[in-house]
Amino acid sequence: MKYLLNEGIEIWSITEGLISSFSERETVYYLQCSKEVEKTSQRVKRRCVQLNEEGTFTRGSPPFGYQIIKVEDKSELAIHPQEAEVVTKWVMENDSRLVNIQIKSKSDRKIWIN
Repeated sequence: MKYLLNEGIEIWSITEGLISSFSERETVYYLQCSKEVEKTSQRVKRRCVQLNEEGTFTRGSPPFGYQIIKVEDKSELAIHPQEAEVVTKWVMENDSRLVNIQIKSKSDRKIWIN
């Protein structure tokens, strides 16, 4: 945080307003928190890898043409019949050329196909 202050970057707190300096205790606390954030991030990434290896879909929205289904407490991708028709039609009509088009799905997601 001293680096930010040395670079002329202001740090503001909702309760304290402008923070112009940090005590040694606050610096140590910040460093400990930073390490915990990194550890938590690593644990989450490891768990996502484990779930993916087990066949569980761990991302947000599924790709256009797919839907998420539950199979034995796992989230798996399955073909979405209506959206798959759109994808098939697009591929057949465009001979697999790469073009940018935008499709709006039923869930109002905007889907870009490259």
